[in-house]
Amino acid sequence: MNTSSFKSTEEILGAVESFPSLPQAVVEIIRSIDDDSMTPQLLTRKIESDLGMLAGVLKLANSSRYAVRGGVSSPQQAVTILGFNAIRNLACLDGLSSHFRENSHDDFNFGKFMRHSIGVACCAKFIARRIHLNPDIAFVAGLLHDVGQLVVAVTLPGELHAVMEYKKRQDCHISVAEHAVLGIDHAGIGAHLVDRWNFPSAIGEAIGGHHHVFDDVSSRMADTVHVAEVLSHALDFGGSGQVPPLSHGAMMRLELSFQQMQSHFGEIEDEYSDFAKVLGVD
Repeated sequence: MNTSSFKSTEEILGAVESFPSLPQAVVEIIRSIDDDSMTPQLLTRKIESDLGMLAGVLKLANSSRYAVRGGVSSPQQAVTILGFNAIRNLACLDGLSSHFRENSHDDFNFGKFMRHSIGVACCAKFIARRIHLNPDIAFVAGLLHDVGQLVVAVTLPGELHAVMEYKKRQDCHISVAEHAVLGIDHAGIGAHLVDRWNFPSAIGEAIGGHHHVFDDVSSRMADTVHVAEVLSHALDFGGSGQVPPLSHGAMMRLELSFQQMQSHFGEIEDEYSDFAKVLGVD
């Protein structure tokens, strides 16, 4: 039963639409992931158009992750040295984290949220490469997979309190509590938002479906984000300390095993640590 002060899911979604829109440069860069018309030259112009993003991308490009001799002083140089896709991912990472930090509040554990989001993004990108999915879409989907939690915290603080009280009383998963109180969970809210922002459909499908992969039908990107989230918890990337249940159906659909991935854990951990440190959430 929906116990919120809103009468319908539509009213809940209407309320969360008050969450501030992303900066235009961030939106256009994310939309470009499946758009072949985005060239390195256009990408650098988008980055240069947002001074905050420009500073953030250069900071990330000069992190220990890349160790470029002599440093990186411009987005053009960064694209040349590190590659187009790497710089686009850095622009997405910086733009999203900056926007979420600015629109968070003291009652929301932003550091924990971003550590978990970065961890899932790094794991999702690795898995996508292994199974021949678009790793850039997987990276952004991982970054955004729990954006609905932040949006509820900012736009519906009273309802969030009711959700957490329900979760505590029933000792249930957060999604179960959200459905009981809001009539929709954070995955559905996140999918609604990225659809409103006109992001690639695969991102919305992954966000909306990453808690529903125990069904027989699931998209490969949703399966990827689900497995990435479990792996992120297992590697202690900002999670709750309790590893969520793993869908063996998702593992079978992706033809994955954790044994296959174990030898790459160090690589994933290094990327996560570098990103978390340079963003100040380590």
